[in-house]
Amino acid sequence: MAKIRQEINILDALLSAASGSAATSNEIILLDVDQYPGGTFYFEIDAFSSLSLAFDVTLVGATDGTISTISVPTLTTAPTLFRSTSFSPTTASQNCTVSISASVGATKNVKSARIVILQDASPILATETVIDIGTASNTTSLSRRNSTRNNGN
Repeated sequence: MAKIRQEINILDALLSAASGSAATSNEIILLDVDQYPGGTFYFEIDAFSSLSLAFDVTLVGATDGTISTISVPTLTTAPTLFRSTSFSPTTASQNCTVSISASVGATKNVKSARIVILQDASPILATETVIDIGTASNTTSLSRRNSTRNNGN
């Protein structure tokens, strides 16, 4: 039997929510389950809080709403990897994002978030590899420099 692990990265920059506030990432990915026949889906995060506080991080689908939730336990004050139980989206193709609950008592942080797909079928008839491009940035303005080109004249 063939086995493939695929990842769809959702978040690769720090997402924080202050005490009593929720936060939703600006990053959006398309989850198309038809691209992964025989796939088992998991939600995975690296998360921590500024003080010992339990909070939830949710994978939210544009159509399904809550798809999967990870409960980050108290005493998680350093980045720690968590993986959900497997999930099955009810909608075959939808945009997804990540949100942090509005727990009170500390700043809640998610350092990275992804969907992990483990395909296990014989044969694997289709799969999709997502290649990330770009990086998180906080550019507020750009300036343009004029340059003179010397063409040898």
